[in-house]
Amino acid sequence: ITTKTPGNLKEKTREEHEKSIRKYTLSTHFYSSINYLEPINFRNNTQVSLDEFVGKKIQVVTGIANPRPLLDYLVSKGIRFEHNEFKDHEVISDEKLMYFTQKAVAEKSFILTTEKDFARISPRFIENVQGGDLWHYLPISIEVENKEKLFSLLTKQLPNFATL
Repeated sequence: ITTKTPGNLKEKTREEHEKSIRKYTLSTHFYSSINYLEPINFRNNTQVSLDEFVGKKIQVVTGIANPRPLLDYLVSKGIRFEHNEFKDHEVISDEKLMYFTQKAVAEKSFILTTEKDFARISPRFIENVQGGDLWHYLPISIEVENKEKLFSLLTKQLPNFATL
């Protein structure tokens, strides 16, 4: 499965990609893409419209391998932001989280992070810090092309894995 496939992948690019994969395997190949959903407020777990961030100060905090698709998505939606980038899987300390929170309070801004990064932030931090309600995460969904075919292949193979 090729993940994070751009929605506008040209057929020629797809063919070249599949040709390069065929050097290593004859397995069936699938493509998946990310869909960004509406932001969720950390503190009260409510969904808000991304439109609410248009024209406001936004701090984006990421610790993912490639934040470019997310940043491009936000730009396409008219969101202006300051990007605070950390290394993939880097633990963002409570001190750094507090810094972003205090900055957001002072600037009357919001903080947006990824669902992956949200999962690594201590719930205790968000519940107890003043300004924790300014934090939001952007959930994603994964769309797999030909998912029925993929699920059919997996279902056929699963009994074989049960005996391992």
